[in-house]
Amino acid sequence: CIAYTELYRPAASRRLTLEKSKGFTCECVRCANTSVLKALDTELHAATDGNEEVADEKAKEWEDGIDASRAAYTIGDFEGAVESAERVLESSDGVLRDGHFLRLQARLAALEAHI
Repeated sequence: CIAYTELYRPAASRRLTLEKSKGFTCECVRCANTSVLKALDTELHAATDGNEEVADEKAKEWEDGIDASRAAYTIGDFEGAVESAERVLESSDGVLRDGHFLRLQARLAALEAHI
């Protein structure tokens, strides 16, 4: 699955993407045995005291920010792309670990705009 989807996304997200885009459910070891990865994916929920609604809202906000950064880049608004990515990084600082896939995606979006 990691050859077809973003490596840093959680297993459930990768599987859903594959089901929608490629029409199959991945059963690789990484997707089938998510216990270790699940521990890493729960940090946002812990930071929001287990409030699923708040956690989902924050995750959507950050994903939308990353999407906005990439959209700005696509139309040539490099400054806007960097600003959107930086907002994600600033608002997720202290909530998500630096290696979390959303923070990595925000960094990638900022780097894409600088290149």
